Amino acid sequence: MSDRQAAAVTLELAHTMLSEEEALRFLDGHRITRGGRIMDSKAQIVGEFVKSIRVPGYYPPLPELRQQLRTMVSIMDVPAPALPRVEDIRIPGPAGPIGARVYDPAGPSASPRPVVAYFHGGGWVQGDLETHHGLCARLASRAGALIVAIDYRLAPEHKFPAAVDDCFAAYRWLRSHAGELGGDAARVG
Repeated sequence: MSDRQAAAVTLELAHTMLSEEEALRFLDGHRITRGGRIMDSKAQIVGEFVKSIRVPGYYPPLPELRQQLRTMVSIMDVPAPALPRVEDIRIPGPAGPIGARVYDPAGPSASPRPVVAYFHGGGWVQGDLETHHGLCARLASRAGALIVAIDYRLAPEHKFPAAVDDCFAAYRWLRSHAGELGGDAARVG
């Protein structure tokens, strides 16, 4: 990355630190609307910047694409809040154990809590427990629910429907074993 590109990236990332009012002034009334919904102003700023630096017709190789996500998360994500328990577990899956991470906002002595099975974004080809760690910890903290992030198999290394099969297997397992994690099996979603 050239010094000029680095400066542009730094400036654009600084825009994400703007207040909502400042971000709206920066956009000068040019808001993106999709399906009747107005895009978040800071998301619009970042999206427009990413669009401006993309090379038309160039699609990075998958390892580069995955690294770009990890880099973006390391730069832009808010640190994860401290929780009483964050634990990596293994869930039986159709092709072997599936990695998962439990985010418990209340600790083992609390009454059974709702359980959210979290399937990270990334188009089935990128993302993992680390790229979504901060988000999952914040969800657990704010919702007061157990968040169980599922590290499903990614394409193209694992052909469709491998990821979907892993997600269904993990969800079924959570329905049957929520109590072992401190969750309420009647409130798994």
